[in-house]
Amino acid sequence: MNQEKLPDIEIEPTQKDKIIDAFALLFLALLFLLPLAYFSYLPDRIPTHFNAAGQPDDYGGKNSIWLLPGVGLFTYLMFSYINKMKPSNFSYPTKITPENAASKYRNTLEMLRWMKLLLMVLFLYLVWMTIQAGLGNTAGLHSWFIWVFLAAVAVPIVYFGFIKK
Repeated sequence: MNQEKLPDIEIEPTQKDKIIDAFALLFLALLFLLPLAYFSYLPDRIPTHFNAAGQPDDYGGKNSIWLLPGVGLFTYLMFSYINKMKPSNFSYPTKITPENAASKYRNTLEMLRWMKLLLMVLFLYLVWMTIQAGLGNTAGLHSWFIWVFLAAVAVPIVYFGFIKK
């Protein structure tokens, strides 16, 4: 496939970008602090998986509570790494020209930041609900969770990829 070279320009993070990144880092920290605070109160067996209805359908030892923070850390690091790459290395659904490159690149980098933040919030929710289900304070996830999760991934892609100019 013959791919034409995209304009290679640097996009510096804005103040808004830095705030989004700071909140993502805060939620990542909470992702580890929450299990740490509740670990001694957890029973030996806690939910490790929830079905589409939000009900626990698999269980494991209480040390499994650290799996979600681990996956969250990996996700955070991957999004942070990708966000540091040159935007000219990415693929775009529209034609990139020297005139629109800066705005398209900025949109892409902002989308990645928002997705990272939203995923950290969702991982934090999952950790919280796993802890609450383990403690017997709830029967499982709320029924709306799967839809919110899908929207958290899809909405930024649609908005930044096709709507925001």
